[in-house]
Amino acid sequence: MHKKKVNEHQQILFQQQEATLLDWIDYQATIAKPLDRDSIRSLVFDISSIILGLNWIYQFEQRHPEICASRPRNLDPKCT
Repeated sequence: MHKKKVNEHQQILFQQQEATLLDWIDYQATIAKPLDRDSIRSLVFDISSIILGLNWIYQFEQRHPEICASRPRNLDPKCT
């Protein structure tokens, strides 16, 4: 049995909920309003009513490498 299936009962979100969350993260990035880790944690709490552990977001990012977290940078005055 695949490891993902074996541990599915331990996950906070169901697969469909996680897929919806990924779509929302992608949509927000598309409209230039990317979500930070705290915003994602808040969304998951709203969905599941479960307070997440400190490592949940990092494990979520490992499960979904298409998501990348980056720090916002100041605009280069030469590019404006």
